[in-house]
Amino acid sequence: MRGNYAAKYRAGANLVLLDPEVAETFPSDAAVNQALRAVLSMTKIVRLPNKALHRTRQKAASHSRD
Repeated sequence: MRGNYAAKYRAGANLVLLDPEVAETFPSDAAVNQALRAVLSMTKIVRLPNKALHRTRQKAASHSRD
C-alpha cells in the first residue's frame, strides 16, 4: 500500500472517509475524535433499556415500509 496514510494503516489506525460537508466542520482528526467522544459520553448518560430501544427500532422499520 502506498500513499499519505499507508504507515497509519499498517500501524492499525482506523481510517474513515468523511463526507465533504462533515470534513469542513471538523478540520483535524483531533476535532473529529473530540466530537465522537462527546457523543459517546452522552450515550452513557442517556441509556435506554434494550427493550425500549428495540421497540423504537421496530417503529422506525414499520414507518419506512409505509
